[in-house]
Amino acid sequence: LEQLRIQQGEQLVTKTVQKDPPPPLDTVKKAGVQLARPVRRASLALATSGVSEMLGATAGAVAGTLAAEADDQMQKFWDFEKSRRTAMTEFRATLEQFTRPENNGQDKTHVIFVIDELDRCRPDYAIELLEVIKHFFSVPHLHFVLGVNLSALEDMVRTRYGAKIDAQTYLGKFIQVTLELPDEITINRRQKQTILHYLDHLVYTMAIKDYIGNPLRDQVEVVARNNSVSLRDIGTIVSAIALASSEVTINPEYKDFFHGWIDVMNDLIIAKIIRPDLYPKMLDATITPDEILSYFGATENTVKGIYQYVVKSQL
Repeated sequence: LEQLRIQQGEQLVTKTVQKDPPPPLDTVKKAGVQLARPVRRASLALATSGVSEMLGATAGAVAGTLAAEADDQMQKFWDFEKSRRTAMTEFRATLEQFTRPENNGQDKTHVIFVIDELDRCRPDYAIELLEVIKHFFSVPHLHFVLGVNLSALEDMVRTRYGAKIDAQTYLGKFIQVTLELPDEITINRRQKQTILHYLDHLVYTMAIKDYIGNPLRDQVEVVARNNSVSLRDIGTIVSAIALASSEVTINPEYKDFFHGWIDVMNDLIIAKIIRPDLYPKMLDATITPDEILSYFGATENTVKGIYQYVVKSQL
C-alpha cells in the first residue's frame, strides 16, 4: 500500500509539472480524485481484509463494487460543485446589471436589501447569512441594511465559535457602518423620548381612544425611568391594548367604568411585557412594597409625598 501511494504521488507530480495548469477548480478536482483513489482503495482494503480471508473472491468483488460506487459519488460531487460555482458567477453578473448606469450615464443604481430582526434567528442561520452576504453578494453598489441588536448578534458568534472569540472584531468583517437609534429625538425644538414618540404614532395609527392612550403614555414614561423599554416592547404593548375588549376600547362617553379601571388595565399590560416576573404577583396581590418601589424607581419619600398629595386633594 505504501509503494502504491508513492507511485501515485510521483505520477501526480509528473503530470502537474509537464502540463499547463488548468483552471483552479479543475486542478483541485483532478488532484483530489487522483489522491483520493489510492487512499480510498487502501481504506477499503484494510476494512475488508478480514472478510476477504474468509470469503475470498466474493469479498474482492464487493470491495471492487464499493470502490466503483465511491468513484461515482466523487464524480457527482465535483459535477455539483462546478454547477454551483457557475450559478454563483451568473447570479453575481445578474446583480451587477442592476447597478449599471442606463444609457451610458454616470449615475450608478444602488440596490438596497433590508434585513430586520436578524438577531431573532437561530445563531447558526444568522452567522451563515452574514457570511453569504459578504462572499456571495459582494457586488459594487449593492448594500445591505441590518436591523439587529448587536449585543445579541455578538452572543450568537460566541455560541457558534466559542466564548474566547472576539465577537466584535469578527462582526467587523461584515458590518462597515453602525448607526444606533437615539434615545431621544427633537420635535419642535423639544426633546422627546424615542419610545414615547413611537407610542404616540402607534396610538394614532391604531385609533386608540384618548381616554386610554393619554394615561398609557404617562404610565409608560414612568415605568421607563427604571426599566428597559424597547421599541419592540412599545409595539407589543399598544397591540395588546388594541386587542382588548371592545367594551373597553370603544366607549366614547367613558362610562360604565369605575375610576382607575383603565389605569389598572394599562398597568397590567405594561407589567406583563416589561416585567413578566412581577405580573403574576400583581394579579394575585402578592407583590411586595420593595418590588413596587423597584418597578417604578421610587423612594419612600416619593411615595409619602404622593400619598400626602392624594389625601390633600380629596379633602
